[in-house]
Amino acid sequence: MSIFWAVVAVTALVLIVYAMVSARLTEQRRRKAREKVLPCVEEAFANDMRYDLRLADGRCFGNVEILGAIDPKDGRLPFGGWEGLLVLRLDDGRKAWLRPSSIRCMAEASAPRVA
Repeated sequence: MSIFWAVVAVTALVLIVYAMVSARLTEQRRRKAREKVLPCVEEAFANDMRYDLRLADGRCFGNVEILGAIDPKDGRLPFGGWEGLLVLRLDDGRKAWLRPSSIRCMAEASAPRVA
């Protein structure tokens, strides 16, 4: 009877490994097919640029500078849900904090500033 359970366990393990490998190969094939049509660009926002942001609710923030994000380990705020917010410097010098998921569109507003 123990041989039966050993065979069942090995079969289950082999099926799990097969499913993982198959999923990874499928994802690689999809990525390669997608890159043939439209190549991936490894580009992120730059700290020395100013941006125009449009939010999901329709509000716009023009000519803002992205300062960074709130560190979730910081612990300065007594209530939850504020970690990971983007910190922006508005055109008039004030700061704003936005959830990254609320930003729907981001466009460059100007050339990089020269220090």
